[in-house]
Amino acid sequence: MKYLRKHWPFLLSAVVPTAMLAIWFVAVDWCWYVDRCDRCGTTIDVTQIRILTYPIHEEELHHGERLADRSALPDEDCQHPNFSRWLKQRWLGMVYCCCPCHNGTTGLAMMPLRRLKQAKTRSSMPAY
Repeated sequence: MKYLRKHWPFLLSAVVPTAMLAIWFVAVDWCWYVDRCDRCGTTIDVTQIRILTYPIHEEELHHGERLADRSALPDEDCQHPNFSRWLKQRWLGMVYCCCPCHNGTTGLAMMPLRRLKQAKTRSSMPAY
């Protein structure tokens, strides 16, 4: 008991910040989701700041790329029935990037596989 009375300011100054830091890393995170509609080619980047998994702030960045064979489809007609979402990055405490942590280009800028094959075929043709 004497030891605690004598050293309590030091113990308090070491325990409280460590506990607060641990709570911050467990409770707060920043997430980056990528939403994509395969029907019309719309891609949305969604970033969220979450506390205890509840989003308190959300931003969306829309990429309205149109697929070449579906250019006649107006935006109003597509209700995004097959909207898919995947988690690109998650930062614990908004400091440490934990799994998954996809950096750089993903999916060749979301180029459909059919267009990628056409581009490869054209580049392999001999020039006359």
